[in-house]
Amino acid sequence: MLNQEISLEKLLKAKKITQRTFDKVTIVKQYIENKYNLKKAKNAEWNGILEEINQLNISERQKEKVKKEIYDQEVNKFRKQREKLSIRDYESLCIIGRGAFGEVHVCREIKTGKIYAVKKIRKDVLVMKNQIIHVRNEQLIMKKIKNPWIVDLKASFQEDEFLYG
Repeated sequence: MLNQEISLEKLLKAKKITQRTFDKVTIVKQYIENKYNLKKAKNAEWNGILEEINQLNISERQKEKVKKEIYDQEVNKFRKQREKLSIRDYESLCIIGRGAFGEVHVCREIKTGKIYAVKKIRKDVLVMKNQIIHVRNEQLIMKKIKNPWIVDLKASFQEDEFLYG
């Protein structure tokens, strides 16, 4: 018997999997694809940087020093990205909106004093209303799209009961 790939949509339609399973598999698939595409892009970027460094009219020792500085900057950037954010890093100033899933607060980041809009979404309501995939897609779109009419997503994090973004 041949191994045939059956689409998730067909499995869902045939009631072979639940909507919840479909949502979870879709999220994992998106995560893996994004991770793979990011790795490919990073490799291409690094190869371009190495090419530019090799074209510089400097000694091999200086080239190695430049490579190390760039590498150290990248390491520090990724280390900062991995820092766990928490709602305790923000001071809520006021609520500017309420919806079916949660609230939007105007918050001040305690470290920097910068003002942000922070969306607070109840996880249990998302699960109950089968909206996990929609929220995940919203996050991906807001992360990728650079448009003056769409709010930039600066950060997202979660705690036991809530998602924040």
